[in-house]
Amino acid sequence: MTLLVQRPRGPLHRPLDSVRSPADLTLACYSQSLSHPVAHCTRSYARAGCVVMLLHDINDVLMELAKTLSYARLERASTLVFSMFMTSWVVLRIWAYPTFVIHSTLFESQQALGFRPPFHALLNCLLCVLYVFHVYWFCLIVRIAFKKLTTGRLQDVRESES
Repeated sequence: MTLLVQRPRGPLHRPLDSVRSPADLTLACYSQSLSHPVAHCTRSYARAGCVVMLLHDINDVLMELAKTLSYARLERASTLVFSMFMTSWVVLRIWAYPTFVIHSTLFESQQALGFRPPFHALLNCLLCVLYVFHVYWFCLIVRIAFKKLTTGRLQDVRESES
């Protein structure tokens, strides 16, 4: 797998993320990211898919902004945006995602339609696996926040995993 995913080299590519997390987990995350939009669009679950994408996109913007500010060595701004990112992660991915999206697709879709939609179990399984990834990533985010509080700087904790 390392032949397929290589980090660009050179001074212009320094800000790009390097491959730090285990390859199996990365592959699982990428397959989840690919399977959700395809499965939701091809199986008429477009509304649930749009809500999932919306909840994720908000966090992604804040995460990228925090990383960019950190690369620019603007520590106060980076810390502020990182705290906003962490708060939005808890609210959107740890609380709202299972409360509204998973609950709705598991129970309310059957009640509203009056029957069990096709591929209902598969799509809900994918949504639940994605929630497990959210909890795992939140543990990493908490470790980053703890390192910020103890060392005074934001740094990636994935380096110590592999």
